[in-house]
Amino acid sequence: MIPRRHRLLASLVCLLLLGAIFLFAWTRPAAPPQRPQTPSAPFPYRVHEVAFANASARLAGTLTVPTTPGPHPAIVLIPGSGEVDRDGALFGHQPYRVLADDLTRRGFAVLRSDKRGLGQSSGNFNNATTLDFADDIRTAVSFLRSRQEIDAGRIGLVGHSEGALIGTLVAGKDPSIAFLVLMAGNGVPMRALLQARGPQESSPWMRTLLTLDPQAALRQVQCPVLALVGEMDRVVTASENIPALRQALAGNPRAQVERLLGLNHFFQTAQTGEMAEVTTLDETISPQVLQLIGSWASRQVGSTAAPSTR
Repeated sequence: MIPRRHRLLASLVCLLLLGAIFLFAWTRPAAPPQRPQTPSAPFPYRVHEVAFANASARLAGTLTVPTTPGPHPAIVLIPGSGEVDRDGALFGHQPYRVLADDLTRRGFAVLRSDKRGLGQSSGNFNNATTLDFADDIRTAVSFLRSRQEIDAGRIGLVGHSEGALIGTLVAGKDPSIAFLVLMAGNGVPMRALLQARGPQESSPWMRTLLTLDPQAALRQVQCPVLALVGEMDRVVTASENIPALRQALAGNPRAQVERLLGLNHFFQTAQTGEMAEVTTLDETISPQVLQLIGSWASRQVGSTAAPSTR
C-alpha cells in the first residue's frame, strides 16, 4: 500500500501540473476544435457583459439571466487553480460556459468572471492567493445582490477544484449564501504536505494554500452542500477525499456527498482519468452531472424549472 503521505504529495503534484496545463492552454497559439456541448447563439436568455470591483481588482465577467419574470435565484461559478478564464477554456472545452448555460436554462442567473489579472480583469494574478480569490467571490456576490433582477436571498456558489475551497471559505463566513456545490473539492488538509515538500516553496499562492484546512472550513458552512468527486479523478482522489468530506460535513444535516463513477477531475466520462486524456474527449461535462447539480440547486431555492430545449 502506498503511504498516505506519498498519496497526498502525488495529489499536490497533480494540482501543480493542473495549473501548468491551464497556463499552456491559455498561451498556446493553435485554436482547438469547438466541442459538441459548447453553447451557441441564439440563447433563450439574456447575456450581459459586466464588471465589479474591490480594493485590489476589477473583475470582468458574463452574467446570464433568464427572460422569465424575476427576481431570479443566482449562482456564482468559481474556477479552479491556474490561469483559468471565465469559461474554463481548456483544449476546446469551456466547462463553465456549458454549466452556466444549463443552469440559466433552469431559471438561474449565473455569473462567471475572469480571475484577477487574467482576461479582461485587472489586478495582480501572480501574487494572488486563495484568500484573495475568496475576496473576489465575495465581491461577485455583493454585485449580484445589488441588481434588481436577482433575488438577494437565493444566491448559491458552485466551485470547481480550488474553487470549491474558495466557495467553502466564502459560505462559511456568509450565512446568507443559499447553497454550495463542491465539484472536486479537496477534503484533505493541504498542510499535511508541508513536511513532504519542505519550506522551499516561495509562491504566495502555494504558501497560503498549504495553511488552509478544508475540513475546518467545511465545518463552518451551515447552508446545504452538494459535494461531488469523480471516481477517476487523479487530482482530488475519491479514496482520500470522500471520507474526509463526509467527516467534515457530518454535522450538516443538509449535506450530500456523491462519488460519481467513471468521471475524471473535470467530470467528463473517462477511461483513465489522466490529464492527457482530456484532449481526446468530446464530452465537456457529463449530462449526469449537469442534471444532478441543476436539479439539486433548484430544490434548494424552491424552483422546479427544467432546462429548455437546445
